[in-house]
Amino acid sequence: YRIDDIDHKSSPKSTFKLYTGDEISYMEYYKKFYSITIKDPNQPMLIHRTKKKMVDGKEEERIISLVPELCRMTGMTDEMRSDFRVMKDVANATRITPDKRQQCLRKFLENVRDNKDCQAILSDWGLELDTEPVRLEARTLAPEKLQLGKGKEFQVNQKVDWGRETTSNHCLVPKNINKWHVVYTERNKSVVAGMIDLFKKQGPRMGIQVSQPTQTCLANDRTESYCSDIRSQVEKQTGLQLIVAVMPMEREDRYGAVKRLCNTDLPIPSQVVNAKTISNEKRVMSVVQKIILQVNCKLGGELWGSNIPIPQLMCVGVDVYHDKNQKKESVVAMVASMNSTMSAYASACGFQRPGQEIIDVMKVLLGKLVAKYKEANGVAPTKILLYRDGVGDGDIGSNVLHEVDCIESLLEQTNVQAKFSFIVVQKRINMRFFNLVGNQYTNPLPGSLLDHTIMKKGFLDFILVSQFASETVVCPTHYIIVKDNTGLSLDHIQRISYKLTHQYFNWSGTVKIPAPVQYAHKLAYQVGENTNTIPDPQLMNKLFFL
Repeated sequence: YRIDDIDHKSSPKSTFKLYTGDEISYMEYYKKFYSITIKDPNQPMLIHRTKKKMVDGKEEERIISLVPELCRMTGMTDEMRSDFRVMKDVANATRITPDKRQQCLRKFLENVRDNKDCQAILSDWGLELDTEPVRLEARTLAPEKLQLGKGKEFQVNQKVDWGRETTSNHCLVPKNINKWHVVYTERNKSVVAGMIDLFKKQGPRMGIQVSQPTQTCLANDRTESYCSDIRSQVEKQTGLQLIVAVMPMEREDRYGAVKRLCNTDLPIPSQVVNAKTISNEKRVMSVVQKIILQVNCKLGGELWGSNIPIPQLMCVGVDVYHDKNQKKESVVAMVASMNSTMSAYASACGFQRPGQEIIDVMKVLLGKLVAKYKEANGVAPTKILLYRDGVGDGDIGSNVLHEVDCIESLLEQTNVQAKFSFIVVQKRINMRFFNLVGNQYTNPLPGSLLDHTIMKKGFLDFILVSQFASETVVCPTHYIIVKDNTGLSLDHIQRISYKLTHQYFNWSGTVKIPAPVQYAHKLAYQVGENTNTIPDPQLMNKLFFL
């Protein structure tokens, strides 16, 4: 349970109604049903609010009262997370290999089969559980070829990891860091000096020339001190490209204030660095290399590209962020590709009612992105692949069709002669599939694809494994094509979807979902969780939110 409130007006002596209609106090309830005697009858009650979906689709709020004396803290503290041995033990318990997972599943099914009560229930329904997994023929897409700067191309390895290639070769489109400012506190002075030195040494290896930055050493780490210095530097230095704020510790309020200032008020690309991440001498080089690559994206650069030989194709990712307490407005974010290598992106975002998943601002945001594409390429897109995240099976009806209607209406009103495909992306699915090698179960290779026998009725859909997992069971992603008039074959859509999982620049490897969706998720989260303001349009053609 998450504690939402403390009710000082109630106590264990307070009463509530049982399902029978009888009224009973919390003290009597725990004594009668659990033989637990509550020691302190005057303690205030803890409140947990939850929402239950009714038959008519509406949500009803329920309040659950908890006795503090009977509650225990759960989860892991920062101290636990920083303990290597603890995390290793947790990993051993939670990361189950494919073969071990199969053994557990088979054991469970055998237990059900041998249990008379379970068999009685199943036989009443005329059901029988098979103890063996369904065996199907799948296929694996060819390994992807990626493009770097200076015309270099390389084939992605079996583990879909190209960290070494990105840090030892020129970026596809490098952006020199000529004028930048670093702000930090006195206690982090030495680690910041080392970071700047590594910036200047490592940048040229990736084709990025780095000049000496201006610096401010603050006397304290107050949020106002950081914001005041950043504002004054942007006003004082014309042509300033970047702000780097090194902070002594993680604090969401301070991070949010700096991002809000840089994303909306000023606006200027910014990079917030936790001093702890650049204090470890053994890891600092790899950390700084990743920061340089992030900064290159924020300045409008491109790290690598994927060859998609379909002219005037725009791929769009859509996600919605909801506030946990549903007090703040929900944030809709859309990110779209601007070139054929899927390496340049533009974004748009907007607000709508708290908790609302169906997108009302679809037409406005997509219209902005189509206009951006036309501005960047001189022509409008002729094919649009829109990947929609955050939609469950229950919403693939009228909710999604409303959004499809919005897209059709936009294209008609703007006279854009574009065909489009609306694809729902589901990453939290229960289905798993395994590769059977002899008698041993292993994870399927990245690019493994299944599109027959167990798919949905009424829709074209497929399951794709895009990531490599060595210690646990890999989780596939489900793609459901709700609408498609592009003329592209299912094979083409599958290949494009897999190529897009290679284009998330925050990770030198494949991700679970297409990059535009991952970017949309990142943007929606930053706006909803940290800044609560729409970013300035000047930044919207860069990946400023990485």
